[in-house]
Amino acid sequence: MPQETLPSPLEEWCLAPNITHLSHGSYGALPRLVQNALLQHQTDCEERPDSYLFFTAKELLSERRRTVARRFGSPDPELVLLQGASAGMTTVLRSFPWKEGDEVLYSNHGYRLVENCLLHLARTRGIVPRRIPVPFPLADTEDMVKAFEQGIQNSGGKLRLMVACHVTSPTALVFPAARLVALGRSHGLPVLIDGAHVPGHFDLDITALGADFYVGNLHKWIAGPRGTGFLHAKPRWHEALEPPVVTAHTGSFTERFLWAGTASLAPFLALDVALAHAARLDSLGWQARSHALLSAFRNEFFATFGTTPTSPDSPTFTGAMQAFALPARWKGTPEAEIHFRRLFFEKHGIEVPFTTLPDHDTLFVRPSAHAYTQESDFQTLLAALKFEFL
Repeated sequence: MPQETLPSPLEEWCLAPNITHLSHGSYGALPRLVQNALLQHQTDCEERPDSYLFFTAKELLSERRRTVARRFGSPDPELVLLQGASAGMTTVLRSFPWKEGDEVLYSNHGYRLVENCLLHLARTRGIVPRRIPVPFPLADTEDMVKAFEQGIQNSGGKLRLMVACHVTSPTALVFPAARLVALGRSHGLPVLIDGAHVPGHFDLDITALGADFYVGNLHKWIAGPRGTGFLHAKPRWHEALEPPVVTAHTGSFTERFLWAGTASLAPFLALDVALAHAARLDSLGWQARSHALLSAFRNEFFATFGTTPTSPDSPTFTGAMQAFALPARWKGTPEAEIHFRRLFFEKHGIEVPFTTLPDHDTLFVRPSAHAYTQESDFQTLLAALKFEFL
C-alpha cells in the first residue's frame, strides 16, 4: 500500500523505521506530537515543581479527567484516571466487599492479571473463583452469552460478581458486553467489564452499556502515553472503592483518586493532545482500514497454514487486532509465547505477540494494526511465519 495513503505515516510516530511493528495492541505507540506534549509537561514541572504540581497540574488533571469522561459517555463524578486497566481491575477486585466463600465468575479468555488477582484473593480473603470455558472457536456471539449463563446456573449459590472482557487479550475477540451486562443484571449480579482494548478501537458509551464497573486503557488505541487509563464505577460502589495507593486526598470518589504521591502526572496531562489526535485519525477511518488489512492477511494465512479460524471474519467478532492459530505441532505454553516473541524480534525484526488460551494447547500469533501499518508489514510477517512454522 503506498505510503501516501496511510492515515498517519510511520515518521509521525516514535517508532523505529527498521522494525516491523505489529504489536500495537500490546503497549501502543506514541505519536510524536503526543510525545512533545508529554515532554513539555515534564519540563514545566521541573522548572517550577512546587507551584506546578500543587496548582497547575491538579487543575489540568481534573480537566483531563472530565474530558475522558465526556469522550466515553461516563457521568463526570463516576470516572477516575488510573495507570491503566490493570490498576482499575485490581482496584475493583481488591476493594469489593467480599465475604469468605463468595464466588466470582470469569472466562478463560480473560487477561492473565484477572485470574492472578482472583487467586490471590482466594488465598487471602477466602473467595471462590469460577473460571468458565467459552466455546472455541466461536461461530456465534450467542455461544459467549450461553457460556456465562451456564456458569451462573452452575454456581454454588454465593455468586457475588461477574467479570467479562469487552475485547479479549489472548484471542482478540469482541465479546457482547451489553448482553453480558444485561445477563448479570437479570440475575442480580454486579458486572465488571475489562475494556482494556476498547477505547479508541470501538465506539464506547459507558452509560448506555450500564456496567457497574468499566476499566479502559488510553495508551493503546487512543495512543496516549503509557501509564494512562480509567475506571468507571456506579455511585453505589464509590464508598467501597479505595485507590491503589492511599493518598492525602479525602472526600468524593474523584477526589480520593485524584493524585497519588509524586508520580509524574505528565502522561495524564498530555491526554488532551492524544485524544484530539485520535479523533483526527478516527475521521480518516483507520479502524476500517486496519480491519481490511487483517482480513487480507487472514485469507493468506489460512490458505497457507490450513488451521481453524477463531471466529468469522466480521467486525462483530474482531477489529484491528486478530489471533491466528498456528499448526498443532507447536503447543501453546507460556514458554512458547516468550520464545517466539523473542525469536521474531531478534531474527526477523518483527514485534508481534504470541498468545495462548487456558484450557487449550493452541499457540496463536496476534498481530494488530493502526494508522501507520502497511500491507507490506503483513507480508513480512507472513514470510517469517512460513519460514518458522512450515
